[in-house]
This record gives sequence, C-alpha cells and structure tokens, in this order.
Amino acid sequence: MVSVYKIPKIIELMYRFQEENNITGACVSNCQYLYDNLKQVIDVKAHAVIVYIPKEKRLCTGHIVLKWDDTIIEPSYYYKKSIKDSIYYFKWKDFIDNVSIKNKKHNMTKSILKNFIHFQGIANKMNNGELCISCKNTYHKQADYIEDKL
Repeated sequence: MVSVYKIPKIIELMYRFQEENNITGACVSNCQYLYDNLKQVIDVKAHAVIVYIPKEKRLCTGHIVLKWDDTIIEPSYYYKKSIKDSIYYFKWKDFIDNVSIKNKKHNMTKSILKNFIHFQGIANKMNNGELCISCKNTYHKQADYIEDKL
C-alpha cells in the first residue's frame, strides 16, 4: 500500500516522466495509474471535465482528473503546467453558461457534449473498479519509472 506521505512524490514523478517522454493525450492512463495508487489511502474519485485555458484560447472537450474533497488532482503534466490559468468544468451547464463558443454552432456544441459524455462514462467505469487504460505501454512504463524512483 502507498503511504499518504508519498502522494506528492508520486505525482511529481508522474509529471517528470510525462515531460521527459513528451506524453500527451494520455489522461485516461495517467488518471488510472494515479487513481490506483491514491484510492488505497484517500477517498478520491475520477471526474470527466472540460478544460478551458483562456490565455491560449484552448479548449479540451474530454479530460479526466481526480477529485479529493474540493481538491482537483491533475494527472497530466500537459495541463498541470497551465493549471493556474485553466478553468475546469465538471458540469455541462456550467460550461455552456460560461464559455462563448464562436457562433454557438449546433454541430460543434453537439460534438463537445458527445465527447464530454464519453469521458463521463470512462470516469464512471474507473470509479466502479473497471480498469480504464487507453495505452497499456504508457501506463506500464510510467509505473515502472515511478516505482524505480520511489
């Protein structure tokens, strides 16, 4: 079992591994690895989010993070590096009410919603004990890297 005191080190090593190996687009595998370790010691849950980074005018319509009480635990280095400037939407209504989508085209909004619902399904599976790994190779290499350095 992982000690609660090792959680910050695990997260730091995850970020280092992802940065060194230019890992992007692997939030599901990243989240699953972190969830597997943290659920042993804290009551953490996976959540689908839409991430908006106003400075970059960047929108991620499908992402998964962990939440412990009111604390967001970001499993992906790519988003962690801009977390101060990011807005995380956990609910579709909050996103629609606060983000202006150019011309609010129906097809674009429908596509974003479809992606968000897909990631909600992944988060629900993870929280129900199903293994959700989008890239086994990344998951295992990251696990080996962290375990070697702990």
